[in-house]
Amino acid sequence: MKKLICTLALISSFSYADTIATAKNGGGGSIVLTNNKCNQKEGFVAYTNDTTGKTTLGCWFPEDSFVFVVWNDGDVRTYPYGIFTTVNKGKSL
Repeated sequence: MKKLICTLALISSFSYADTIATAKNGGGGSIVLTNNKCNQKEGFVAYTNDTTGKTTLGCWFPEDSFVFVVWNDGDVRTYPYGIFTTVNKGKSL
């Protein structure tokens, strides 16, 4: 799964920003990983939302056995690759 997400991120970085993977979160919303580069030298834009409509932005990084996300509100989280469903042009793989 890690290789698939990393490959999608690299391939997709040559086109417009797009969702590459999603997962459900504990707040009843989703975690979304995109191929859009963060303003930092590494990482890609991530965002998460909940049932109230609150959306938090952050940067995600592929790591050995998890996705590492630094959220803009200061929260830092790690998520196992297995919770994500990869997306290709809006369709699950």
